Amino acid sequence: MSPKRRGRDPGKQLKQRPFTTEDVKQILSNPVYVGIGNVPRLIDDEMWFRTQVRLVEELGAEETLTRIRTHLLTGFSAVRTVESPSWVADSMQAIAIAGADAFFRRLLVQLRTELGWPPGESPSA
Repeated sequence: MSPKRRGRDPGKQLKQRPFTTEDVKQILSNPVYVGIGNVPRLIDDEMWFRTQVRLVEELGAEETLTRIRTHLLTGFSAVRTVESPSWVADSMQAIAIAGADAFFRRLLVQLRTELGWPPGESPSA
């Protein structure tokens, strides 16, 4: 059983406007686009890892992690991996110790273990 998704109604019409740099950063920081749960993959894992490392360099670890946590808590009804109020601070320490690339690789495995793998994929694929 896949987790319930929350967020905007896909049938709702949105006012069209050009993408901004901030829009792109929001999209690229959202792990759902790498394929989590029943959401198909739009970004491959390596691109997402490189992007997160770069966002940490540009925005800082706290901002990048806060964006990821917000996306997950908004998009899914429950995400144990990031529910703790201290998750951002704990994750910042993990990045300082292990490095951003290693942290984000581990995070994606945790999220997929908790929420499910992309449609048609599995841990052994």
